Amino acid sequence: MKLLLTLTFITLLALPVKGYSNEVNIGYKGNDNISYDISRHSFTVHGITIDFKDRVLILDHVDYSGEIIEFTPDHELFINDSKVPLTPDQQVLVKDFYNEMRFVFKETKSIGVEGAKIGLHGAQIGLSAIGGLFKMLLTNYNEDDFERDMERRSSKIERRAKRLERRANKLDDAVENVTHLSVEMYQQIPALQKVEWLSD
Repeated sequence: MKLLLTLTFITLLALPVKGYSNEVNIGYKGNDNISYDISRHSFTVHGITIDFKDRVLILDHVDYSGEIIEFTPDHELFINDSKVPLTPDQQVLVKDFYNEMRFVFKETKSIGVEGAKIGLHGAQIGLSAIGGLFKMLLTNYNEDDFERDMERRSSKIERRAKRLERRANKLDDAVENVTHLSVEMYQQIPALQKVEWLSD
């Protein structure tokens, strides 16, 4: 039931309200320097904006205009619109990084949508609970009936939430993999070491 109440609360917070911001701080593993821009579907991590446009992965920094890194669907690397020649090993790193980032973006969005649906179902159960209380007052519907109905409905949501948690754990593994790949790319591709905001 605690999970149900938490999901309901999250959903209510996520509903659009007048004057809401498009940017949401999402924090990851205690890190508050991560935000998600709802309108652009992009992440900002320590000032680095991570975005997909026409299947091209684009990285830039909010404090360093003009320094842009792009990864294409063909697993090419561009820095400031100049193609970076890659060895076969570097090409594999770029390919793996690009594919993991695609997975992270798609799965993050999908998990967010599913989480909102679960939260809305939780809110519906909350409204049903209020109706159930009135039903107990006005009919032969008793507390046992009420608890049975609420438990049945909430157990469905809890199963969905557990599946979502498993997906989130896989996403967590992918994010860790992206971190390792980015460090390895930086170490093995000299052109990346020349990007000022990567070396700060």
